[in-house]
Order: sequence, then C-alpha cells, then structure tokens
Amino acid sequence: MFKNRAVPLFLLISVHLVLPLGLILWFWLGQSPSQFRWLVTTVFMATFVLTIYFIGFWHYISVYLRYLWVVLLIVAGIVSYMGVRELPFFVQLNPLEWVRVGFDIAFSLAFIYLIITAIGAYFYPVKPIKLAFPFRNGVYSVNWGGNGASSRLMNYHYTGSMHTRAGVNRPMIYAVDIEKLNILGSSARGILPTKLEKYVIYHQDILAPCDGSVVEVVDGLPNETPFSGHYPYNVGNHVVILKGSYQVLLGHMQSGSIKVKAGDTVKMGDVIGQVGNSGMTDAPHTHVHAMQATGKNIWVEEGIPIYFNGRNPVKGTLFFEK
Repeated sequence: MFKNRAVPLFLLISVHLVLPLGLILWFWLGQSPSQFRWLVTTVFMATFVLTIYFIGFWHYISVYLRYLWVVLLIVAGIVSYMGVRELPFFVQLNPLEWVRVGFDIAFSLAFIYLIITAIGAYFYPVKPIKLAFPFRNGVYSVNWGGNGASSRLMNYHYTGSMHTRAGVNRPMIYAVDIEKLNILGSSARGILPTKLEKYVIYHQDILAPCDGSVVEVVDGLPNETPFSGHYPYNVGNHVVILKGSYQVLLGHMQSGSIKVKAGDTVKMGDVIGQVGNSGMTDAPHTHVHAMQATGKNIWVEEGIPIYFNGRNPVKGTLFFEK
C-alpha cells in the first residue's frame, strides 16, 4: 500500500516501460567483444524480462505489454547473435569489462531466485478447492494470487507486514485479488487514476462462487479514494459463504450493494453485491480467499488454495468470461 500516487506511478513507468525498452534496445544495437560477453548479457536480459513478466503490475498499464517485451527480447537476441557468431568465444577483458560481467552475473542470480520463487507460487501443499469465477462478461486479471508462502512478490497477503502484525495472514496465504480489464488490457482509463469511476471493475456485479449459506456480512463502510494513503485495516464490506468444510470470503464491496444477509442460502452464480473500494485497498478490486470452517474466528482459520473454473489464479492469470 502506498501513501501517495507518485511512488507507484514512478515505479510502474520505470520498471514496466523505461527499463525494458532501454535495455532491449541496448541489447539489440550493442556490440559484444566475444560470444562469452554476449552470453552473459543474454542471461542478464532474459532473467530480467522473465522476472518482470511474472511479478509486474501489468494491469495498471496493459497486461499485453509483457508479451511484447518477451517477443522483442527474442528478436533482439537473434539479431545480436548474428553480430557475434563469427567472434571468438572469449577474449581478454579489461578491469572495467570484468566489473560489468560481475554486475550482470550478480543481477542474473538475483533474478533467477525471484523467478524460481515466482514459479513456486503455482504449486500448493494441499489440494485446491474448485470454485466458479465470481464475474461474467469481460476479461479479468489476477493482480495478486498463488502460494504466498513461496513468493511475496506474487502474493503479498501471507507475508505482508500489516497482515502478519495483525495475526490474520494464515487464512489469506492463497488469497486472490481480481480486476477487470478494458480492450487495451488496462484496469482503468489512464494510469493509476484517483477517480473510482475510471476503474473498469467498479460497480461490477459479484457472483457467488459456490452454493452455500451466508455466515457473515459486513456493510456500510465507505469507499476509499484510490491511492489516497487512507487504508482502514480490513477487507471492507464483505460476505462469507459457508460450504461444507470450507468458507469463502469476498471483500472490498460497494457500501449498500450487498444483497444477502447472514443466514441466507445462495446458489453458485447468484449476485451477492458489487465491487467497491472499501477497506485496505489502493484501487477497486475484489479480494477472494477460502479457508477451513472449524468454528473458529475466520481470521485464524487455515487458508485453502482455490481453482476458478479449473484454473489456477496465480498473479498475472487472465480469465476470459462470457
């Protein structure tokens, strides 16, 4: 969570646009003195692009941009290799060139670690439960999701300092945050707008992801201004649905939009409320997590991984819904 819009805006533009474009152009047009130097640079470039591919916040700019950088990297690699294929594998390097090689190797190793942990977020120690996706009509992106014990950069809910300090991270270890995308692959009109109405998912109907009974409803909390720095610590207006041995929480709803009350029975696909921006949230989205139902407080239950429509909702996953 950010105290103002300037910091995430700077990071978004730098990490998702300026750095990839600059580095790929440098790789494309540069001339390596040997195949060894080209290989080191290639590993650095590949690990950097794969790292931001996995952990980037592409939905704020365009989720399709990350595929473009991968394609351009491949093209740049082919073009640059054509320029070094006749060169010797290794030539003597001066001290400055060895510093550059060391820099590239050190960062490549760091990126490889991040990639391995990001891939680990796709795997779970227990069998996921199967839920229906809680939205229809559009393209949706998972902006946080997967095994939070493996990678904080894929899913911060489990290791985030606010959650761990409050002791509520256990049920959120596999939590999922969902946003809707426009035709350009962005979650809003503009980059990080502060007006709620500019977010595509705002006011979208939220559907019950399973049959069950409603065991908890919180309503009446106001929307927060996006990136205002005002983050009441909770999931805002929310509904908890009990089904057998597990229960599902859907949060950050619009005040006054919730159509169910505790004790109601719901069917999969029923409209239960609308997307808002209540609680601890930067921008409109829906938070979903599943947990055991042992009769304890919902914030100390063990989290359960989720599959939506048979698919694993890890960060960056797209859902195309009719």
